[in-house]
Amino acid sequence: MRRHSVMARGVLDAFPGEKVGIINLDAHLDLRIADQASSGTPFRQLALECDAQQRGFHYTCIGASRAANTLALWDEAARRQVRVIEDLEVLDAFELRVAPEIARHIALYDRLYLTIDLDVLPAREMPAVSAPAALGITLATLLRIVEPLCRSGKLQAVDLVEFNPRFDIGQSRGPCGGPTGMANRPLVALTIQYILTVRRPLRIRKDRLCFHSNLDRACPVL
Repeated sequence: MRRHSVMARGVLDAFPGEKVGIINLDAHLDLRIADQASSGTPFRQLALECDAQQRGFHYTCIGASRAANTLALWDEAARRQVRVIEDLEVLDAFELRVAPEIARHIALYDRLYLTIDLDVLPAREMPAVSAPAALGITLATLLRIVEPLCRSGKLQAVDLVEFNPRFDIGQSRGPCGGPTGMANRPLVALTIQYILTVRRPLRIRKDRLCFHSNLDRACPVL
């Protein structure tokens, strides 16, 4: 199971009586129907767990690529009433589609979980992922999404996933990377800066924000 659903499950378990809104910035819907867990199944696993607990599955995917998801995945998203904003919509209709969806999450849900899959960024900005995005969402646009969530006071957990050193040819990491570790990566530094506008990240507790990144083991800014 990917880190997405591990973190989300922790938030759901910590707040059993509250409505948790999930925002996934990702080129992939991750709703694959399969007998074995994989990188493509985490949010379907989470949906099944919500079904078992008889609680709502409140999932929005922002940045999904039409080319990177099969028809079966789009059908499953529709069946699950997943709210999807495609990458082209993010680029062409941010104020009409993205901003209202962020405001809706802040208004409707008691707690928010944000997960950022690095393959949502364009390949030129983040090449070190297993499936680089041909189009993607730029870093500047991503931060426009992150900021209001952080300032809402409802953001309970955040993670950054999918950085893959095997695909980091020559340690390039693109404009979102830096050769000397996490502290020099603008994506991480800027995202953490926004997250810290809410409160200092610590381990999961009912009154604390939890932050996780798979980019490095050490996170000196925390």
